Amino acid sequence: MDTAPLFVITTFLENNNDVFRQRYVVLRLGYIYSTSFEESVKSSRENRAVAAVTLRIPLRKDLLVTHRSQGEFRFFKHLFAPRYRGKLELGWDTRVKRAAVTPYASVEAFL
Repeated sequence: MDTAPLFVITTFLENNNDVFRQRYVVLRLGYIYSTSFEESVKSSRENRAVAAVTLRIPLRKDLLVTHRSQGEFRFFKHLFAPRYRGKLELGWDTRVKRAAVTPYASVEAFL
């Protein structure tokens, strides 16, 4: 039985408290298929391709600004409807007794 990969991952996570905060630029590509089964309207289907870029900017040790730009390419009822979503978020690390918490505030715009 080989446990080296688990040992390497465990050691890395123990030495780095927050691995995700070290990723300053994140690119994401995806596909979403959704359906609606509401009784008031006919069931509908939507195909959506998604491309997003997330920037993380640390201002201080405990303060982080995140900006996500996301483009959605929607195909709904044989129509093409692109949409842009921009999200700005401010998060900070703090402690409540012995628990570490990260409160945040965010705003998102749809165009």
